[in-house]
This record gives sequence, C-alpha cells and structure tokens, in this order.
Amino acid sequence: MSAATKEIPAGFELVTSRGAFTPGIADLYVKHEGDSIVRGVRVEARHLNAAGIAHGGFLATIMDSTFGNALVAAGRRGFTVRLVTDYLSPAKRGDWLEGRARIVRATKTLAFLEGELT
Repeated sequence: MSAATKEIPAGFELVTSRGAFTPGIADLYVKHEGDSIVRGVRVEARHLNAAGIAHGGFLATIMDSTFGNALVAAGRRGFTVRLVTDYLSPAKRGDWLEGRARIVRATKTLAFLEGELT
C-alpha cells in the first residue's frame, strides 16, 4: 500500500465542499470533536521539498485552512490577516497530520487564533 493510500483514521470524512484553491493541494479530511473541528491530511510525495520532507508552504496552507475551520465552528467567517509559523519537526511522506485550532481572543472585526499541526 502506498503512503498516499494508507487508511484514514476513524472518524475522519473527506471534505467535498471547498473553494477553488484547496482541491489541487491535497485530499483534506475533517472530524468533529465536540464544538471543534480537526483537519486531517496525509503527506504525499507531491508535498515534499528537495530535502524529502513536507514543504513548509504546504504545512502553512493546511494550518491556515484549519484556522478557517475553527472560525466556522464558532459561527464566524473571515480571512487571514497574518500567519506566524514555527516549524518544530519535519513531516515525512506517509505521515498523517491533524490540525487543531482555537480562538484565543475575538473582537467585533478580528479573531486571534492559535493552533498546531501534529
């Protein structure tokens, strides 16, 4: 079985309603945990950089999408104004990644979120 076709963890469903940008990036999955949404994705060969690990731009895109899910789960909508990313360890081909995000502060016009992709 190839890394891209490994089994998807229980509780995750393929996301079928997305904008025009994300379908070309990866098959994205979602799981509901109480009031929050978990984003899931499998790292494929096309997501790797020259060093053979997941490209930082790919990881940032998945996290940005996860932040959007957190806003929707909270009944809000928005777009990214600023995204700060710290890369703590590499993701490799075949790895299953799960993104979680939470709103830490919200005003009438802005929401500040933090999250992790593990």
